[in-house]
Amino acid sequence: MRAVAPIALAALLSGCIFWGPSDDRDYADTTPKGPGCGSQLRVDDDGVAMQCFGELDPGITALPADDLTTLAICNTTLTRPLPLRRLTNLRALSLMRTKGELKLPPLSTLPHLEALDLTGYAPPKDTPVAEAFAFLAEARGLRRLRLRDTPFDDLRLIAGLRELEALDLTNAPIRDLSPLRSLPKLRRLVLHGTHVSDIRPLRALRGLEELDLARTGIRDVTPLARLTNLRRLQLEGNFFRDLEPLHGLTKLRTLGLRDVSVSHEATYALEQSVNAGRPDDQRLVADSAGHEHFGGSCKGGWD
Repeated sequence: MRAVAPIALAALLSGCIFWGPSDDRDYADTTPKGPGCGSQLRVDDDGVAMQCFGELDPGITALPADDLTTLAICNTTLTRPLPLRRLTNLRALSLMRTKGELKLPPLSTLPHLEALDLTGYAPPKDTPVAEAFAFLAEARGLRRLRLRDTPFDDLRLIAGLRELEALDLTNAPIRDLSPLRSLPKLRRLVLHGTHVSDIRPLRALRGLEELDLARTGIRDVTPLARLTNLRRLQLEGNFFRDLEPLHGLTKLRTLGLRDVSVSHEATYALEQSVNAGRPDDQRLVADSAGHEHFGGSCKGGWD
């Protein structure tokens, strides 16, 4: 099997790579931009098949099974089952902002699938959420999963996906984080705008390097003290006041503190503690004014 070209992986991880820029928290602009991305399914030489709007193209049944590695169906109404079973080399699948019932084959029949983007997926209103997302439990080989702006609310459905390295749950109505304890390989976790309040289960995720807890309403960052591999941490819009638990995060390079009621003295003390012995080009500067939401946007992908 030939390797996925970098642009092919980017096509999935950004949803539709030809979309215009939009604010990370407002996806009102979903107009496809650029050549080759429209209401008809297009396949390029890198093994990427893409459709950006309209009803699902009937041509999906004739996709080149051996060569296709990435399939991106965005802003599309699903009017027929997705014939994925024959796409045995598929590594990346985006169904970003699709509507209708997801009629998928068991994801266990896609042995190479490693990235799945369901951003904005709206299941039928009469389908229970647990039923709509039950198919995820079979995707044992996934490394990247995006469920942002979906009604997904139960992490027990993905507790068995032990290969996951990146998980984006932006604005999903998640409350209980305890199932994440079973995901030891997580490196990037985005919980921006979720309903979590108890972040103690995160203590088990010692490999985390990037964590977004913006606007979750947390009042205590003490559980983060054990996450000593963190490089990027977004905490904007929360209610804690004490930064002392973060003083031991010596690898931290980016920290978002916008709209947080911590004093300048506390912020300065944290910077001094974390930066001790660091060269100038590796120093932490806590940001209390700007905004960096690193969950990925329509255009930006995961990285």
